[in-house]
Amino acid sequence: MTISVASFAVLALASTSQDVVTRHVDQARTGWVRSETVLTPATVGSKAFRRLATMAVDGQVYAQPLVLVGLTCDEANGPVVRDLCIIATAHNSVYCFDTRPKTPVQLWRRNLGASVPWQDVETQDIEPEIGIISTPVIDRDSGTVWVTAKSKDVDGSGNPSYHLRLHALDVRTGEPHANSPAEIEGAVRGKAPDAVNEALWFSPLRHMTRPGLLLRDGVLHIAAGGHGGNDPYHGWLFAYDAQSLERLDMLCTTPDGNPGSSIPSGGGGIWMTGQAPACDEAGAIYFSTANGGYSKDAEPRQIGESFVKVVFDGQSYSIASRFSPKENDSWNAANYDLGTSGVMLVPGTDIAIGGGKTRDFFALDRSNLGGYSPTQNHVRQQFDATANGMTTAAAYFDSPRFGPLVYLGGKGDVVRAYRVSSAGLETTPVSVGASTGTWPGTSFAVSSNGTKNGILWALQKKSNWLAVLRAYDANDLTKEIWNSDRLPSDEIGNYVKFNVPTVAAGKVYVASLSSRVHIYGLGLPTTSPIRR
Repeated sequence: MTISVASFAVLALASTSQDVVTRHVDQARTGWVRSETVLTPATVGSKAFRRLATMAVDGQVYAQPLVLVGLTCDEANGPVVRDLCIIATAHNSVYCFDTRPKTPVQLWRRNLGASVPWQDVETQDIEPEIGIISTPVIDRDSGTVWVTAKSKDVDGSGNPSYHLRLHALDVRTGEPHANSPAEIEGAVRGKAPDAVNEALWFSPLRHMTRPGLLLRDGVLHIAAGGHGGNDPYHGWLFAYDAQSLERLDMLCTTPDGNPGSSIPSGGGGIWMTGQAPACDEAGAIYFSTANGGYSKDAEPRQIGESFVKVVFDGQSYSIASRFSPKENDSWNAANYDLGTSGVMLVPGTDIAIGGGKTRDFFALDRSNLGGYSPTQNHVRQQFDATANGMTTAAAYFDSPRFGPLVYLGGKGDVVRAYRVSSAGLETTPVSVGASTGTWPGTSFAVSSNGTKNGILWALQKKSNWLAVLRAYDANDLTKEIWNSDRLPSDEIGNYVKFNVPTVAAGKVYVASLSSRVHIYGLGLPTTSPIRR
């Protein structure tokens, strides 16, 4: 089957609650798909649920696959309804597949420039190449997908230059929009060792956009950190106009460095294991930072090892609130990143939650995150929620049995469900799964039809670096409904660290490090997808 790109015009781009257009489903970063009518504990537990197809691409897939459901497209033979899956690769390619047919069909592919070899950044954190790592974001109404791509250009004399570019593509055709691409660049005032004349310039070689993109009120918010802690680096947050792709403002987490530490440049990277910044109803943005300098006085210029709330007024960022633990110095020295799990905004509350590489899990008051005190952490809650800390994001579900639940999957730990309380979380889990995930822990998605038929999808790495996807009853984690190891034909292959499963319209999409995205659902398996 082939499709003419010229004839692929979308007639209707109305919003649908089945779409997954941003990292972890929504801007609160709950991971909860609330309108899934096909996948139930009964259907997933049946023999009909299996791997249906595999979409082959040209590089590793660190970005979460995104899905637009039920687009009506005008083609030569009349209107056709399509489900589009957008896949971005470390080879700097963006793919669009129609996954509604039994055999997925590749509609278009666009490469966004030569990727960067891992040797150039001097760390094997991601290898063999670094291109598109962060999860894109899609606006269904305008039919646009925004992507950040790291690339290496070489001139006629063999001299390299490195770039981090923001691309806006037509989700229907892959064609670039006007003004695309735009360089992600700029400088702030600072005294860090890598500053020049107190101007600290963003380095596209030294930095990577691992967190997913946030789109809010026509503005793209793009977060960045370093490569595997390889100094010099900082944390950065950029605001770009989504239409013109003009930079509106930028914020650096550690502009003045951190003299005498293991990260003299300052650190404070925003990486959050790929989780995107969260955003509340009023538009305030929340993120967490890794090891780095912190201003222990009233001026919040340095915000390493912190939870941070910023406000964007349409032109510039301002730091509204922040929290760094009293353990700041010792955690920095021991490489205990606070900024690994990212931030979730618990629905229906004024609570933000998150954790790091230690066992400490935090519940914070969104109106005042807590600041800094050398003697006491002024937060709603701090407790040991996992056995060995978290380097994956939490997930949420409103359980008809227990009420609101938060799921945590620490490294080397079982999956735990905690009930939400007025303080944050009840400290004793209401349900615990049997399987144990190795490093980096368990990544989640939740699907349900309202509060009915809740399923917790748990993606784990096994000791041999192969991946396994498990489906639990979201109300009772002792009930494993299905897993991808039951049949050889369902196996995922190599594990992609920090990725999360995507659930949309009766299908589950899971990336493999072997340049594949698998589709699970009800039916019979198919052969390899059409590629061109």
